[in-house]
Amino acid sequence: MKRTNLSLLVSAGLSTMAFSPTALANEQPTTGDNIEKVVVYGQKIERTLQDTKESVAVISEQFIDDIGLLDLDDAYLTTANVFSLDNGENFGIRGITQNASATGGGNGELGSFYMDGVAFTGFATRFGPRDLWDVKQVEVLRGPQSTNVGRQALIGAVVVETNDPDLSGFDAAVRGQVGNFGTYSGEGMINLAVGDDSALRLTAETFSSDGYIENELLDADYNPEDSHVFRAKYLYAPSDDFSVQLTLQYAKKEIGWDSYRFDLQPIDSYQDSANLLSEETYEGYSAAVDVQYDVNDTWSVRAVTSFISGEYSRFNDDDGGPEGGDAFRGRAVDDQNWAQEVRLSYTSDTVSGVMGVYYTEVDLDNDTTGIVALNPASLGVPNVLLPFYPETLVIDVLIPSETATTNLAFFTEWDWQLSERVTLSAGFRYDQEDQDVLTNARNSLAEGSFLPDPVASGELATQLGFDPATVAEIVGGITQVNGLLGNQLAQTDNPLQSTSFNAFLPQVGVTYDLTESSSVSAFYKRGYRAGGIDVDTVGSIDEYNAEYLDNVELAYRSLHLDGDLVFNANAYYGWWKDQQLTIFVNGSLFDTDTVNAGESTIYGLEMELQYRVSDDTKVYASFGLAETQFDEFCFVDGTSAQDITDATCDAGDGPGRNLEGADFAFSPDLTAAVGAKHFFDQHWYVGGNITHQGSSFSDIVNTAEFKNDSFTLVNLNVGYAKEDFEARVYVKNAFDEFYTNFQGPGIAGPDARLVRPGVPREFGIMLSQRF
Repeated sequence: MKRTNLSLLVSAGLSTMAFSPTALANEQPTTGDNIEKVVVYGQKIERTLQDTKESVAVISEQFIDDIGLLDLDDAYLTTANVFSLDNGENFGIRGITQNASATGGGNGELGSFYMDGVAFTGFATRFGPRDLWDVKQVEVLRGPQSTNVGRQALIGAVVVETNDPDLSGFDAAVRGQVGNFGTYSGEGMINLAVGDDSALRLTAETFSSDGYIENELLDADYNPEDSHVFRAKYLYAPSDDFSVQLTLQYAKKEIGWDSYRFDLQPIDSYQDSANLLSEETYEGYSAAVDVQYDVNDTWSVRAVTSFISGEYSRFNDDDGGPEGGDAFRGRAVDDQNWAQEVRLSYTSDTVSGVMGVYYTEVDLDNDTTGIVALNPASLGVPNVLLPFYPETLVIDVLIPSETATTNLAFFTEWDWQLSERVTLSAGFRYDQEDQDVLTNARNSLAEGSFLPDPVASGELATQLGFDPATVAEIVGGITQVNGLLGNQLAQTDNPLQSTSFNAFLPQVGVTYDLTESSSVSAFYKRGYRAGGIDVDTVGSIDEYNAEYLDNVELAYRSLHLDGDLVFNANAYYGWWKDQQLTIFVNGSLFDTDTVNAGESTIYGLEMELQYRVSDDTKVYASFGLAETQFDEFCFVDGTSAQDITDATCDAGDGPGRNLEGADFAFSPDLTAAVGAKHFFDQHWYVGGNITHQGSSFSDIVNTAEFKNDSFTLVNLNVGYAKEDFEARVYVKNAFDEFYTNFQGPGIAGPDARLVRPGVPREFGIMLSQRF
């Protein structure tokens, strides 16, 4: 194993827009030439990191090894204006969550995730491979990427590239890990040359942990995890001009529930008291064929065909407490998509560009299931009628839905060098999306559960001494409420619904070279998320429109001291219009509706400074600011009519909360980090980093009770490296800081409270050997 020099990293907060972790880890002096070898692959035109005006973080394999990053969650925490959500299951960029929870709902993801050319959709983005073993590069593209990446990239994209097969010959490596919480893992890789022009690379990963939350009622681990990933890549390259690469991957994860009720035990107890153990399972297969052919020195063609298919299931305790019997909530999902992209690239001394077409089909079958125990008060039953209803209504839930989406797009982008100092960039994407939606309801009252009979209730009210007028109101009220609840429980047979959307998504920019090693850029890009169709449980059909994010950005790139000092920065401002927001219909927990009801402003800054002090010492600092707020948002939910503490507004169906000026949910306004790795001699090293994330609210209403405080995590490691062997002792969250990813109300009653805590202190040892 080669000796790696000190990499002092300050990742997690300040930007990485032009930051090259590869350069940080090179043994040779970090010069401008070395830095420029880092290539951004996530965009259609492959540019060096310093020539990329967009805010891009590139996390290389060498950086991953130097800093000791284990999974994507670690990578997110070490990147400016990028944050981890749900303990690594989701990510956020510039204060906006990938899964749309930041702004209250909508159709599909707001950020794209790609691995080896495969677009992950549905639950693959949450439960697909997360480990960074044998990963060549992770790119985080911040800001709208609808023109470059395509659908569901309004806030940006994460692009992961694993190592390709090596034609040079045999290579192999293994790694093992043992840690607290019963954690152990094992990884292996083998690379084989198959003749002179082809090679095969096989990778395997396994991970197991008892988890850090205990169920005190059942005396069991509540959030254990078991995951497995197997990957095969075959490369056939008979010449320098032509290559074909096939990638196959299998992933399976079983994981428990990482939240609990803190009204039943202390919030920092990591203890759960649910009477049912919860579990989520994902199993997925993916494949990609990448064909590249250089026609001549200026023209080349590339075709990428990809496919992914996954099955997801969920079972969790309905109320999260010791009561509730067998009440549970579940989901069974089948999700698959295939895509074909063909692009033609051109490169000359003054002009480079790309044009191409993209087509994809996405099929999603989603069955929501469960036995749900509901308090009639939570369904909107008036207080005067509650004595006549059972304490809980038990409902058998089955809501099957099918969605088929096809997307066809043409894209093009060009760079023109107008002079020695000025480069003009322009491009666009024309996007056409068709959707077919079929949703029905098969809900019913469970055996033994009932709605009160209005006449019998009136007779009971008379016996209890109510006056005749009140008795009449009770009879009429129960009749009306039963009718509303009956509509919610009625089985439907809805027809297939279809809709389509199209969008023109331009981008334009200009770059001016101040010197040979510094430049400034200004550009505009438009982000987009298609609309869709909602079909509720009583068959009502609503269509909502697409939403758009117009983003302007300034960028600065610079190299100093012969490339040993790098400083880069991006500042952005965006207008988000026709935001898709999810509201509850008539207070029902089953029925939601998506509407275009909001406009917002986002703005912020990312900066990065990197300085190579000596062969053994490098430092860098990064800092990110992200401000998000609603400019226009009249929010209606199931409780707003009874509990309006903010200024009211008229949402058409009644009063709502005026959230003008409110922050997005889960939106930290500050991210920062600092770190270091230093070799004392040829073998021994010490390293570590400090990451910081600002506070955030857990809901778009900005409820003070549900605010997540800011947190700072300290991670340390000590290691010994000799030739092809390395041993490393590590600790994450060294000071065992308690922090939360989410706080919010539960459904068991008005006093129920849920928390998703961050991961407490982890420590262990890792051994690796290369052959």
